[in-house]
Amino acid sequence: MPKKVARKNTTQKKQQQQYKKMFKEIRKYVDFSVDLRFSLSPSEKAKITKYHKEFSRMTVGKPYEVQVYRARSKDNLKKAQELGGQNTALKGFKVAFIPKTSPHQKLSFNKKGEAVLKSKFVDAIFIPLDAELLATDNAVDYVEGKIKNRSEKMFSIQAGDYEIGGTFSKEKVGKEVKKLVEKYADEESNNFYGNWLGGLFAYQFQNQGDLDTYRKRKRDAQVKKDRARRSKERTGRVKIFYWYREDIDSVTVTKSEKMKDGSPVPDYYKAITKREYDRFLREGEI
Repeated sequence: MPKKVARKNTTQKKQQQQYKKMFKEIRKYVDFSVDLRFSLSPSEKAKITKYHKEFSRMTVGKPYEVQVYRARSKDNLKKAQELGGQNTALKGFKVAFIPKTSPHQKLSFNKKGEAVLKSKFVDAIFIPLDAELLATDNAVDYVEGKIKNRSEKMFSIQAGDYEIGGTFSKEKVGKEVKKLVEKYADEESNNFYGNWLGGLFAYQFQNQGDLDTYRKRKRDAQVKKDRARRSKERTGRVKIFYWYREDIDSVTVTKSEKMKDGSPVPDYYKAITKREYDRFLREGEI
């Protein structure tokens, strides 16, 4: 077997093994399956990649064990996923990953059916917001209508699996939401508020100091999580130096993300690192 063909087969085998490893990590959290005895199709690979990426985003870098919540109803599952900032568009997840900012924290549902994060001294009740209603209604009126009959006095704004810095009174939180809706109103942008503005947290606590401590722990946990994410991304990232197309007789290389004529690199080109490029040179493949 020619060296190039053997190398290509080895690479494909390693890729298949990597996808199978990724699926094994998420298998108990999703409601779909793939037959690992056979080679995976492109669609299976794409699906595994999408779900594994979300799984890693929700679980990597947490200072405490993530609570894996298995709901009895689809409605509660969606609420739990929204609370945690999980992508609810990925319907194949049968669990919600709830980031824990203290070892005492636990997710439950109150008599109203609201998702509640219970910790030692503070309860955080999640209030989902409808992105479409925020756009069509007056944002301030909409938010105030959601909280006007609530007993809680302090609120924060959820942004994906983050929270907007600071807490706001019942009188101010609607105005803060409106600022975000107006600032990130472009639906074509990745920053569109509908992609991340999920809801509010209403806080129940005895002393202001308890809430301050809870919020500080949450911020510190977010910093640790972000550091761990970046570390994993750096470790797993492939730094692209060259693109190549492997034909029957040769390997063609270009050093940039564009071809020599300035056109985009075609899909049939693959990315390689400087180390792989040097190995091709040593082996006389280029």
